[in-house]
Amino acid sequence: MEYLHTTPSHKIFEECKKCKACCKDWKNRKLKIPLTIIDKKNLGVEDDFIISINGKCPYLGEDGCILDFKKRPILCKIFPFMPPSDYADEFGFDRRCPIRKKWMAELVKNDKQ
Repeated sequence: MEYLHTTPSHKIFEECKKCKACCKDWKNRKLKIPLTIIDKKNLGVEDDFIISINGKCPYLGEDGCILDFKKRPILCKIFPFMPPSDYADEFGFDRRCPIRKKWMAELVKNDKQ
């Protein structure tokens, strides 16, 4: 599966390397990333979640995520998309993402071509 973060035509995601909003606590809520069975295997953990430490993901380094892209949890790979949940039936964009408006504009532009 090819993810948007790795697609060369989506240069817009270069900004992701600078922001790191997806890897930090938000509005006094602890970051809590659910892990799939494959995520747990890739990370070598048994926990069901990654929970922030001191306000950030334990895998967040100075230059972004320290995990190889292939080992990152699925939710990290698809960010800023958020999967359906108990309160939403469709995928959405995480409001913390500062490039979501640019990204949506690019999607609309590409759809018209």
